[in-house]
Amino acid sequence: MKKNIYTPPVKFLTIASGLFLFLTSCQDVENNLDSNTKEAKIETETSKIIDFNGLTVKHRFRTPVEDLEIELTDTGLKQMYSKIKNPHFQLSKTSGNTDLLELPDTDLIIEATKLVTDIFPYNFEREPMFIKSEEQKFLDTVSIEIREYILANNLIDLSKDSLRLVEHEKNVEAFHIKQEKKKWEMIRDDFEGLSDEQIETNIDLIDEYYKKNMNYEILLTAEEKKQELTTKIASKTQKTTNLGYESGSPSHMACVLDLSGTLANTLSVRDAGEDARDLAAQEYSNLPGANDRRDAFRHLMWNVLLAKYYITMSTARSTRTDFAKRVADAYEECGDNDLDSEAMDLHNNTIGRGIYWDHTSIKRNWLGIPYGVSEAPTSTYAADAKNRVENQSCFIVKEYDEVFFPERYLVSEANNKDEPYIKSKIENIDNSKVVYFIGPIAPSSEYLITSEYDYSACTSADLPYSTTTYTTITLPWLGSGGGTITIPQTTYAPCVNRMVLKCYQL
Repeated sequence: MKKNIYTPPVKFLTIASGLFLFLTSCQDVENNLDSNTKEAKIETETSKIIDFNGLTVKHRFRTPVEDLEIELTDTGLKQMYSKIKNPHFQLSKTSGNTDLLELPDTDLIIEATKLVTDIFPYNFEREPMFIKSEEQKFLDTVSIEIREYILANNLIDLSKDSLRLVEHEKNVEAFHIKQEKKKWEMIRDDFEGLSDEQIETNIDLIDEYYKKNMNYEILLTAEEKKQELTTKIASKTQKTTNLGYESGSPSHMACVLDLSGTLANTLSVRDAGEDARDLAAQEYSNLPGANDRRDAFRHLMWNVLLAKYYITMSTARSTRTDFAKRVADAYEECGDNDLDSEAMDLHNNTIGRGIYWDHTSIKRNWLGIPYGVSEAPTSTYAADAKNRVENQSCFIVKEYDEVFFPERYLVSEANNKDEPYIKSKIENIDNSKVVYFIGPIAPSSEYLITSEYDYSACTSADLPYSTTTYTTITLPWLGSGGGTITIPQTTYAPCVNRMVLKCYQL
């Protein structure tokens, strides 16, 4: 049965309808205005909030969200750069990677990297280096006889160097604490919905997010400031295209990008090369640095610093040492070193990565979850490297010399060794021993007393077996009154053999 429906008078209906339409219209306008305002507000507040592989993050970088899907590879970087140069770029299905643009040169990438480092939670600022006192530098350049004479007669006080080193290491520790605090504050702000434990658990994913954004910011900055940076590069007396390491090859760039997919690591490689050279120059200023102890030390520290400077948040030490190996191997594979020089470098590079490993540990939270790598001050790695060169090394004799030990044991230049021979010798040396084949041999730390010498090979024709001369030297730290001293030096005939000697092979 149908219900009776009340029908209002037409006049009333008309007035009511008009009033309703008026009120509804006003309300609609208000709702539309309110809706637009809310939408605008929401857009302002949430346009930078994105989901990155399950993690909510405040996306404060200029990277298009879709570009965060690009892989951390050389090809991915070229794809990203091609899109920056041409926003309408699309990878051709038929031509594959042939449509991709080549990346900017290394100098431009390095200069662009310097401009964006402050907005990322990575430690680009290098810790201060320990500078030896003038007294210690002096001792490093003189012969073992002079050094032992100075020490035995208390003509030098090195205690202040020890105190300076302790103070330096405290400063380095404070430096790293400050850097670590800055890193965590930045991560907590960007991933504000995550607890510290969640950040630590997802540190590799967070690392990936920052690296992808850093690549984009570097490439965009390189493009935006290309003219300015190119002018700056041109004004430099020495370019960095070799990534800070002598006679660099194109393989360096490919190696850095293929392994890490991170443009900023070109800066890391350059810095590692330059700092290793500076440290070697400080330790061995009296040696030229080609296949000698200075060269060996430089390669040890180069590999230490390649691992130490590698841009990553990974909790695996192997990630860092693998990177160092790839870069160091690429240099040798694509360089033009002699066979024996290459063998020496590869051997010492391996020991250098071991030094990094020995003084590095994994940081864990109270739950046992790894969240970082604890690294030693550079001075600690350098001290270990110096000790290995001086006390755990082996000198392979390549060329005859009538004066120096043990080169004189080759008897004549006719017995000089060729590259394949030295290479084979190096390859059979224990992996724990540093090697070099240009002297002088590492000095013994023992006092030079006659009981350490063997005269059994000498005849009357070799007399005198030894001669003593006197050398006058100036010790600047003693002042004008007592700075000049005379030191006896003994030179032995070639037939005299040392009883206590460093490792050497003929």
